[in-house]
Amino acid sequence: MSVWKSLGFSNSPYDANPLRPVQEDVDFLVGRNEETTELCTALEAGDHGFLFISGVPGVGKTSFFNVTQFLLESSQAPFGRHLMCARRLCPIHPGATAISVARSALANLIKSVEDYCRLANRPIPSETQKLSKWVGDVGSGGYQIGVTILGCGGSLGRNVSLPKFSEASFEKIVEAYSVVTAEIVVALNFQGAFMVLDNIENLEDRHCADLLLAFRDTLFTCPNLWWIIIGQSGLASLIKTLEPRVFERSAGIGLELKPISLRLLHEAIEKRVHRFHASGDGNAPLPEVVHKHLYHASHGEIRFVFKYSNDICFKFITAIRQGVLDSRLKHVEEALNESLGRALVQAQIPEQRAEKILRLIIETELTGLNLKQKEKELLRLIGHHGSARASEFKKFGLKSSQDFSSNFLSKFFKLNLLRRTQEGRSVVYKLRGMSALASEYSLLTD
Repeated sequence: MSVWKSLGFSNSPYDANPLRPVQEDVDFLVGRNEETTELCTALEAGDHGFLFISGVPGVGKTSFFNVTQFLLESSQAPFGRHLMCARRLCPIHPGATAISVARSALANLIKSVEDYCRLANRPIPSETQKLSKWVGDVGSGGYQIGVTILGCGGSLGRNVSLPKFSEASFEKIVEAYSVVTAEIVVALNFQGAFMVLDNIENLEDRHCADLLLAFRDTLFTCPNLWWIIIGQSGLASLIKTLEPRVFERSAGIGLELKPISLRLLHEAIEKRVHRFHASGDGNAPLPEVVHKHLYHASHGEIRFVFKYSNDICFKFITAIRQGVLDSRLKHVEEALNESLGRALVQAQIPEQRAEKILRLIIETELTGLNLKQKEKELLRLIGHHGSARASEFKKFGLKSSQDFSSNFLSKFFKLNLLRRTQEGRSVVYKLRGMSALASEYSLLTD
């Protein structure tokens, strides 16, 4: 018997993975009508361009975009361009260069075309098929191919000769994009396509600005292609400060996603419960008060709420199963059902037990990080003061802003112990999720 079947569900109502660009996930997006309208309106600025979607980690940026792009692709959006979904996002890794990102994004664009054609039972356009083989060629010799960039209205255009993919120049990569996007319009009857650069905050600020500047007059001007750049809160503000020449070319002023309200969080959970509960009319596995606790600890990160709700349920079922096994009963499944019946209250895990499990989860995770006592003390002080900036190093008993930033704040952020918001060039840090709960449970004191 699966964990969720034990609790009366066919699937987890706390799946923390992003929503997908599929019809089944559309109803799970709540509270983003205004942002959807803003995005669809920005896309009507022309047949190509780029725009920023930002927000704190776990706020639902990818889920929001995936559902919105599906509505546009399937012509369910009330207005906006008919664009093909980016079913393959292009994650940005530390140290990435403009040419490496351009190549990776092209490969993902081609895969998105192949995914769409497979789902729609349509043939892959001929020139895109050639480019798919070109991109996938890893042989030492390589080969050159000729592809045709279609003219207006699908008429024959100019031929382009491409060298081995790994040796192709930026200009040749741009020409390959033109081939794919032209066929998306002519052969697949879209007005264009999406391409997504995800987690761009993995680049240092200057490298991020340099990459976007390299794309500004090349890939960002590719006809029939809309680029979506997803990153940390304040991304548009940061780019405006670092490289105004890029920001001035973007569509709109950037879409900053704020956390959904607690009421909408409960609505999102209710929708999942209704979909996955065996009766279609059951309760969530956890009481609302536990969801509320996780919501406030994470400053509204829906991904955090779902992840730790999921973990509490797993720990609860594990404890029940272990108790049954320890009792050495012959009829294990009957004993499990009986034990669950005694442990649950109105088909829910009791609040006190859920909170006890949550504390043990946080304590275990904190121990696993092997933080030094000084690091724990600094986290405690950040919680006490409410926030921290590198420039406030004296308040935290450190010698310099460089020391505070490099040796502590950056490390804590990478460990997901802090959330950061960008205010121009200024970065503000606050306790995030797990560290906030660790502070609340007094786990940061010696």
